[in-house]
Amino acid sequence: AAPKVTLDASSLDQGSEQAVTASWAAVENAASYEVTFNGKKSEVTEPAFTVDAATVAGLMVGEYEISVVAKPVSTSMLLRRLVRLRSRSRK
Repeated sequence: AAPKVTLDASSLDQGSEQAVTASWAAVENAASYEVTFNGKKSEVTEPAFTVDAATVAGLMVGEYEISVVAKPVSTSMLLRRLVRLRSRSRK
């Protein structure tokens, strides 16, 4: 399931120069999150994404969607983490 996204500002006046931050609960085993806003995809590693003030100021009146997809940790990454944990426990 996609994470539930919340915004720190639910509405703004046209021309507002205020950044807006979208955040969500961290998803277990997610290495990163693919965020899509206004047709542009970005990848973040923390469960938050900020639309900068200049971008917000340039938006036309309307509703905009921010979608988030959790990207899993790769199998090779899991193996590297497992090896590191084992090597530390043998010391």
